[in-house]
Amino acid sequence: MKKIISKTLAGFMMACVLALAGCSAEEGGMKSYTIIETGTVTEQTFIDIKQNVIEYTELSRNPIYIDMSRAVTEKYLEIPRDWLRGCRSLISINLPDGLTTIGDEAFASCSSLTSINLPDSLTTIGDEAFYYCRSLTSINLPDSLTTLRDNTFSRCSSLTSINMPDGLTTIGDWTFSDCSSLTSIKLPDSLTTLGSGTFSGCSSLTTITYAGTISQWRSLLGYPNGDFDRNVPSELVVICSDGTVGLRGN
Repeated sequence: MKKIISKTLAGFMMACVLALAGCSAEEGGMKSYTIIETGTVTEQTFIDIKQNVIEYTELSRNPIYIDMSRAVTEKYLEIPRDWLRGCRSLISINLPDGLTTIGDEAFASCSSLTSINLPDSLTTIGDEAFYYCRSLTSINLPDSLTTLRDNTFSRCSSLTSINMPDGLTTIGDWTFSDCSSLTSIKLPDSLTTLGSGTFSGCSSLTTITYAGTISQWRSLLGYPNGDFDRNVPSELVVICSDGTVGLRGN
């Protein structure tokens, strides 16, 4: 078993410790691995965490937990593109206060990810950031969030609950496509953009509750799109503040 020790790096402190659940060596490696961040998180922090994760997964496929809730970030810090893409051992992550953006594909194909805590400072989640996170069942989006880009939660097939912030303005193309376990969703009247194919393939979706009026919903749909309602139940309804319509506003 490779020994992983705590270390201090310039500008921040990083403690890489074995999970309390199991510090003893086993055949095939450790039971689990926990990374705990304290101090100030910088761009270098994300580089070092990724390297630690890569080194650990070379030894073991056992669970990885990352806790950055005790840390703060430099101003306007972003999680880099492809940060932990394809890390099948990642189970949960708590992100630090001050983070503004999750980069494109940062957690794409993290197929064992079940829990993620997003900070109140977050404003943007990038393209395919959580694409094919098939074990993720719920997500609580912070009030600070304004933008979900393309395919953000596409193919999250176990996702059943999404808490949308009141100030959200943009949902990109195919954002929730093929979320086959999603049965209902609430959308705020702050939305100005609802992308193409947003709910395509949401085969269990029966109710969209929209805080705006029917007129606002029809305006939000914008140009006609053949894929907008592909593979959604025919009984899907949109409940607006002044009535109920079909997905296309009819």
